[in-house]
Amino acid sequence: KSSAASDVYKRQIMNGANETAVALFLQERIGFNDIPRLVESALSRVQVKYAPDLPDILEADRQARAAVLQTVGDMV
Repeated sequence: KSSAASDVYKRQIMNGANETAVALFLQERIGFNDIPRLVESALSRVQVKYAPDLPDILEADRQARAAVLQTVGDMV
């Protein structure tokens, strides 16, 4: 079950998670190899919507960033 809109939604989850993970790496809070694990974790934690609108996509970005920060907090 996929649509162009849900693909954009998934990419936004990946983008938000990746940007947050890279920022944490640059702050030397995580290792380089943690980046893909954190992105994958965010993808599994943020529920995908199959007919998202713009507010849904922005919320996915926020949730992905929060998921990364929560996962890193749990790692410490």
